[in-house]
Amino acid sequence: MREFHPGTRLLSASMLLLLLPVFANAAETAQDQMVADTVSVAVVEQNLKTVRTANLQEMLNEPEKRAGYVNNLYFTQLLEKTFVDEGLDQDQQWLEALFNARSQVLLDALIVNAFKEIDEDLEALAKERYAANPDIYKKRKKIKVALIMVLKNPGMEDQDRSEIEEIAAKLNADPENDSLFYELAKEHSDDKMADQGGVNKKWLIAPVDLENRSPVQQAAFALDTRGQMTEIIESEYGYSIVRLLNVTPESQLSFAEVKQDIIDQIVGELKYLKQAEVMQSLEAPDDLVFDDELIERLISENLEGREAKAPEK
Repeated sequence: MREFHPGTRLLSASMLLLLLPVFANAAETAQDQMVADTVSVAVVEQNLKTVRTANLQEMLNEPEKRAGYVNNLYFTQLLEKTFVDEGLDQDQQWLEALFNARSQVLLDALIVNAFKEIDEDLEALAKERYAANPDIYKKRKKIKVALIMVLKNPGMEDQDRSEIEEIAAKLNADPENDSLFYELAKEHSDDKMADQGGVNKKWLIAPVDLENRSPVQQAAFALDTRGQMTEIIESEYGYSIVRLLNVTPESQLSFAEVKQDIIDQIVGELKYLKQAEVMQSLEAPDDLVFDDELIERLISENLEGREAKAPEK
């Protein structure tokens, strides 16, 4: 696999649109000094502007990195030449992609630059947000459970209810027998975890909207003590009994634990606001004056040119 030296990677699609004419002209300009085959001084000078200062210093000190840089430029130039030779510079799909990519790069640069102007004490803002509502910064409850579930079979609901009641009676009659739950799960449960004694080996994290979840989930997360079991839970699909195997209670997170997450959230919000400002500043005015006849003529000429090049069917 080709390796690219940092700062000398392939030019982005947005830059490719700019460099295609450079390459085409450089190869045909006799007086332009060449660094290597297809790699002109003009191309190198233009590309060096995109290389970080630290990487320039490294290339000055290490000949092998200069060689890698030239090899990468050779690859890039050949890529561009092949793109042109195969006529893809006339393909509307790729031209549109290049145009959109360049616009996005420019917009991103403006947004980042605008964000640099923000002078906010982010840690202070984060402290204010944490203090305003510390309850939302909690480590949610986690549980491990085992489940016995008897499916509801159409027309046999009474028998299915009787079966789960018999299971519950056996469990309640011998509450200290830890293995009994697993044995009954293997024998009676219709759940996919029946073969492993009804045990779900994964930790389950309490959902934020627990009140909107299934009756089984609500009952399971209401358990607080290892070994504790629910009553019979009826749901749309069947009857269930849940046993709590392990639990990590909900706990309050300190500001130090969540500070960076809050700061990241604030930064994201500020960048979104700056993006909106930049986008608004670039919108054309409602009274923009343009030559509609000229635009119409240019569109017509472009369309006629495409139709002239289109192969006959």
